[in-house]
Amino acid sequence: DGGDKLWAVSAAGVQRFTVNGDGTLSAAESTLSGITGALAIDCDKVNNVIRVADGDDRVKTYNSLTGAAIGAPFGQVNGYATNPDVEDNKFYLSDPILGYEYKTFIAHDTDGSWWLGDPMNSRCQHFEADNDFIESISFIPKCYSHTTNLTDSSRLFANGLELSYNYTTGI
Repeated sequence: DGGDKLWAVSAAGVQRFTVNGDGTLSAAESTLSGITGALAIDCDKVNNVIRVADGDDRVKTYNSLTGAAIGAPFGQVNGYATNPDVEDNKFYLSDPILGYEYKTFIAHDTDGSWWLGDPMNSRCQHFEADNDFIESISFIPKCYSHTTNLTDSSRLFANGLELSYNYTTGI
């Protein structure tokens, strides 16, 4: 973080440590509150922010120097349990009940914006520092069968999804 501390996920939660000169870690100096099961963390050293992708399918933001929460958690608590609609602020970060678990990630950019891997929705979401949505990149994992629309080659069907591509704009 901006204070040259190391944040790590352990059985005790998300904690801040000092790395000693001999490479060992100090005792935990701070533990973030309100975390139900951290899946991914990342620090923005420029803005002294740490974001945690939590097991309740929300992203929680903290001041990396003090450990204080910043604003309300972002996203909807276990949103897909009650409503199947996919939204920019609703995430499906893990599902251990299904017997497999894709891994999520958080990564900050130099401008303060951040990326979130939303693996169960097969997408990467990009947000401004204040959580305003910027863009999304979708992908199709493990596709064994797909087809295109014979009358409209911009339409692709794969894994139960219908996708379209605008060939005039490039990637």
